[in-house]
Amino acid sequence: YKNKKYNFEFKYPPTWSSIESTAPGNPYLAFIELGPKSFIQSGGVMSVTVRNQTEKDYLNVLKEAGFQLVQRTDILIGEIKASHYEFSRTLGSGEKDNSKIVVAVKDGFLYEINVGSNLAIYRSIFDQIISTFKFTGPQSQTALFITLLSPNGGETLKAGETYTIKWTSSGID
Repeated sequence: YKNKKYNFEFKYPPTWSSIESTAPGNPYLAFIELGPKSFIQSGGVMSVTVRNQTEKDYLNVLKEAGFQLVQRTDILIGEIKASHYEFSRTLGSGEKDNSKIVVAVKDGFLYEINVGSNLAIYRSIFDQIISTFKFTGPQSQTALFITLLSPNGGETLKAGETYTIKWTSSGID
Protein backbone atom coordinates (compact mmCIF):
# COMPACT_ATOMS: atom_id res chain seq x y z
CA TYR A 1 0.00 0.00 0.00
CA LYS A 2 1.28 3.49 -0.85
CA ASN A 3 -0.25 6.74 0.30
CA LYS A 4 1.01 9.65 -1.80
CA LYS A 5 -0.92 12.35 0.05
CA TYR A 6 0.65 11.61 3.45
CA ASN A 7 3.80 9.94 2.06
CA PHE A 8 3.94 6.53 3.69
CA GLU A 9 3.83 2.93 2.60
CA PHE A 10 3.68 -0.58 4.05
CA LYS A 11 3.23 -4.15 2.87
CA TYR A 12 0.58 -6.72 3.67
CA PRO A 13 0.02 -10.29 2.38
CA PRO A 14 -1.21 -10.85 -1.20
CA THR A 15 -4.27 -12.64 0.20
CA TRP A 16 -5.29 -9.37 1.86
CA SER A 17 -6.80 -6.18 0.53
CA SER A 18 -7.16 -2.57 1.65
CA ILE A 19 -9.99 -0.08 1.45
CA GLU A 20 -9.37 3.62 1.98
CA SER A 21 -12.20 5.83 3.15
CA THR A 22 -12.73 8.78 0.79
CA ALA A 23 -14.12 11.11 3.50
CA PRO A 24 -13.10 9.74 6.91
CA GLY A 25 -14.11 12.78 9.01
CA ASN A 26 -12.39 14.59 11.86
CA PRO A 27 -9.91 13.78 13.38
CA TYR A 28 -9.10 11.31 10.59
CA LEU A 29 -7.29 12.57 7.52
CA ALA A 30 -6.84 9.07 6.09
CA PHE A 31 -8.45 5.80 7.19
CA ILE A 32 -7.32 2.51 5.61
CA GLU A 33 -9.00 -0.76 6.55
CA LEU A 34 -7.10 -4.00 5.99
CA GLY A 35 -8.21 -7.60 5.98
CA PRO A 36 -8.42 -10.87 4.08
CA LYS A 37 -9.85 -10.41 0.58
CA SER A 38 -12.59 -12.91 1.39
CA PHE A 39 -14.32 -10.52 3.80
CA ILE A 40 -12.76 -7.05 3.51
CA GLN A 41 -16.04 -5.63 2.17
CA SER A 42 -17.74 -6.36 5.49
CA GLY A 43 -15.00 -4.61 7.46
CA GLY A 44 -11.31 -4.81 8.06
CA VAL A 45 -9.53 -6.51 10.92
CA MET A 46 -6.79 -3.86 11.13
CA SER A 47 -6.55 -0.19 10.32
CA VAL A 48 -3.90 2.38 9.50
CA THR A 49 -4.96 5.97 10.07
CA VAL A 50 -3.55 9.46 9.79
CA ARG A 51 -5.02 11.95 12.24
CA ASN A 52 -4.95 15.67 12.82
CA GLN A 53 -4.60 15.05 16.55
CA THR A 54 -1.88 15.13 19.20
CA GLU A 55 -0.81 11.89 20.85
CA LYS A 56 -2.03 13.25 24.19
CA ASP A 57 -5.50 13.97 22.77
CA TYR A 58 -5.55 10.55 21.09
CA LEU A 59 -4.74 8.81 24.40
CA ASN A 60 -7.43 10.86 26.19
CA VAL A 61 -10.03 9.64 23.66
CA LEU A 62 -9.05 6.03 24.39
CA LYS A 63 -9.22 6.68 28.14
CA GLU A 64 -12.71 8.20 27.76
CA ALA A 65 -13.74 5.05 25.85
CA GLY A 66 -12.78 2.98 28.89
CA PHE A 67 -9.39 1.71 27.74
CA GLN A 68 -6.70 1.29 30.37
CA LEU A 69 -3.02 1.34 29.49
CA VAL A 70 -1.41 -2.05 30.12
CA GLN A 71 2.00 -1.45 28.55
CA ARG A 72 3.91 1.09 26.45
CA THR A 73 7.14 0.34 24.57
CA ASP A 74 9.28 2.65 22.44
CA ILE A 75 9.97 1.33 18.93
CA LEU A 76 10.95 2.71 15.53
CA ILE A 77 8.75 2.66 12.46
CA GLY A 78 10.02 4.17 9.27
CA GLU A 79 13.02 5.52 11.23
CA ILE A 80 10.66 7.59 13.39
CA LYS A 81 10.28 7.07 17.14
CA ALA A 82 6.94 5.44 17.84
CA SER A 83 5.02 4.04 20.78
CA HIS A 84 3.70 0.49 20.89
CA TYR A 85 0.69 0.48 23.24
CA GLU A 86 -1.31 -2.34 24.72
CA PHE A 87 -4.74 -1.37 26.09
CA SER A 88 -7.49 -3.30 27.82
CA ARG A 89 -11.12 -2.58 28.67
CA THR A 90 -14.08 -4.56 29.88
CA LEU A 91 -17.11 -4.53 27.59
CA GLY A 92 -20.70 -4.36 28.85
CA SER A 93 -20.93 -8.14 28.43
CA GLY A 94 -17.99 -8.57 30.83
CA GLU A 95 -15.75 -9.69 27.97
CA LYS A 96 -12.21 -8.26 27.81
CA ASP A 97 -11.19 -6.17 24.78
CA ASN A 98 -7.40 -6.09 24.46
CA SER A 99 -5.93 -3.85 21.77
CA LYS A 100 -2.45 -3.35 20.35
CA ILE A 101 -1.75 -0.03 18.69
CA VAL A 102 1.39 1.61 17.30
CA VAL A 103 1.45 5.40 17.17
CA ALA A 104 4.03 7.67 15.53
CA VAL A 105 3.95 11.45 15.19
CA LYS A 106 5.64 13.04 12.18
CA ASP A 107 5.32 16.64 11.02
CA GLY A 108 2.29 17.22 13.25
CA PHE A 109 0.36 14.19 11.99
CA LEU A 110 -0.44 11.17 14.14
CA TYR A 111 -0.02 7.83 12.35
CA GLU A 112 -1.84 4.89 13.97
CA ILE A 113 -1.56 1.18 13.18
CA ASN A 114 -4.30 -0.67 15.04
CA VAL A 115 -4.92 -4.40 15.20
CA GLY A 116 -7.50 -4.01 17.94
CA SER A 117 -8.50 -7.25 19.62
CA ASN A 118 -7.46 -9.36 16.61
CA LEU A 119 -3.78 -9.65 17.59
CA ALA A 120 -3.88 -13.34 18.52
CA ILE A 121 -5.07 -14.26 15.03
CA TYR A 122 -3.14 -11.69 12.96
CA ARG A 123 0.09 -11.08 14.92
CA SER A 124 2.42 -12.00 12.03
CA ILE A 125 0.59 -9.65 9.65
CA PHE A 126 0.59 -6.84 12.24
CA ASP A 127 4.35 -7.39 12.65
CA GLN A 128 4.78 -7.36 8.84
CA ILE A 129 2.97 -4.03 8.54
CA ILE A 130 5.04 -2.52 11.38
CA SER A 131 8.34 -3.80 9.95
CA THR A 132 7.63 -2.58 6.40
CA PHE A 133 6.03 0.77 7.31
CA LYS A 134 8.12 3.70 6.09
CA PHE A 135 7.75 7.36 5.33
CA THR A 136 8.46 8.17 1.70
CA GLY A 137 8.93 11.93 1.56
CA PRO A 138 7.94 15.32 2.90
CA GLN A 139 4.39 15.97 4.02
CA SER A 140 2.08 17.49 1.43
CA GLN A 141 0.14 19.45 4.06
CA THR A 142 0.73 21.04 7.43
CA ALA A 143 -1.24 19.75 10.39
CA LEU A 144 -3.24 22.51 12.05
CA PHE A 145 -4.22 22.35 15.69
CA ILE A 146 -4.44 24.48 18.82
CA THR A 147 -4.24 23.09 22.36
CA LEU A 148 -5.69 25.33 25.06
CA LEU A 149 -3.43 25.44 28.15
CA SER A 150 -5.30 27.95 30.30
CA PRO A 151 -7.96 28.55 31.22
CA ASN A 152 -8.55 24.82 30.87
CA GLY A 153 -11.89 24.30 32.57
CA GLY A 154 -13.24 24.63 36.06
CA GLU A 155 -12.18 28.25 36.54
CA THR A 156 -14.70 30.89 37.55
CA LEU A 157 -14.27 33.94 35.34
CA LYS A 158 -15.86 37.27 36.19
CA ALA A 159 -17.36 39.60 33.60
CA GLY A 160 -15.26 42.71 32.99
CA GLU A 161 -12.01 41.11 34.26
CA THR A 162 -8.95 40.56 32.05
CA TYR A 163 -7.57 37.03 31.76
CA THR A 164 -4.53 35.59 29.99
CA ILE A 165 -5.25 32.83 27.51
CA LYS A 166 -2.34 30.43 26.88
CA TRP A 167 -2.13 27.85 24.10
CA THR A 168 0.23 25.85 21.92
CA SER A 169 -0.27 25.37 18.20
CA SER A 170 1.11 23.62 15.17
CA GLY A 171 0.93 24.81 11.58
CA ILE A 172 -0.70 28.14 12.54
CA ASP A 173 1.19 31.43 12.45
